[in-house]
Amino acid sequence: MEYRFKDSLFLYVVEGNDDENKLRQLGVKHIVKTNGKFIRKEVISFLKLAQEKRDLILLLDPDGPGREITKKLTSCLENYIVVKAVKSETISKNKKKVGIGNMRIDNLKNLLDVFLIKDNEIDEKPSLSKEDFISLNLSLFENRKLKEMIREKYSILYSSSKMIYQSLLILKITKEEISSLIKGEKND
Repeated sequence: MEYRFKDSLFLYVVEGNDDENKLRQLGVKHIVKTNGKFIRKEVISFLKLAQEKRDLILLLDPDGPGREITKKLTSCLENYIVVKAVKSETISKNKKKVGIGNMRIDNLKNLLDVFLIKDNEIDEKPSLSKEDFISLNLSLFENRKLKEMIREKYSILYSSSKMIYQSLLILKITKEEISSLIKGEKND
């Protein structure tokens, strides 16, 4: 039986900032970083939620730590595709580091082309507009309790308004879902 991709943008899983920056150059919208091989349980929890809405692209470094991360993630996730880069294309100029972030942009584009093409064909509307996010008072620095409640509910890793918003988009959370969560908290 042939696998059918979800009708949504892919979520790319990478190790660090350099990898994320390289993907951003290709126009990738949804990225989660593992921040190395010691993956926090919140990252795995978030990815488990995310895989319900999106197919995951595991794009990890072709080295020992990258293989460890891949093994750990594939043992606990379901909707993923492992994309393997050629190690020789990931070596830094000084020959001391291996990483997706070291790849030439054209090589990375070729590696991900089938996924990038699909992403470009998807007309995904944001599940939550910036205006709705602001109207829910989630952009306010002072609203720490509400942000913390949402972070805990959806296993969101970061507390900045920008990262909470991006995470909610990845999970396709709507204004109505957040409003219900807030009302439920007020009733408790």
